[in-house]
Amino acid sequence: KVGWGQEPARSPTTKNDQIENLSIVVEGYGQQVLDSMRAQVSLNIRIARLSRNVKRLEALLIRANTRVAKLEEQLKKFNSKEQVKGEGQGR
Repeated sequence: KVGWGQEPARSPTTKNDQIENLSIVVEGYGQQVLDSMRAQVSLNIRIARLSRNVKRLEALLIRANTRVAKLEEQLKKFNSKEQVKGEGQGR
């Protein structure tokens, strides 16, 4: 029969057992911390790569937009010359 404040009938845990159990728990937490730190580092590396890729794409987009603007300008000039030719032929 177990009264108040008494341990149930089982093998008593010594201080050493408690310390060992705690150290196992702490090791588990330590491993979780290491794992999450590793995951964070690999995420940071991936983010850095993505950031570099975004910058490259932005540079390519700027160059492409510049080319498009030049081509649009050439097309306007060409169309205005064709319009002048067309008016000249009509007379």
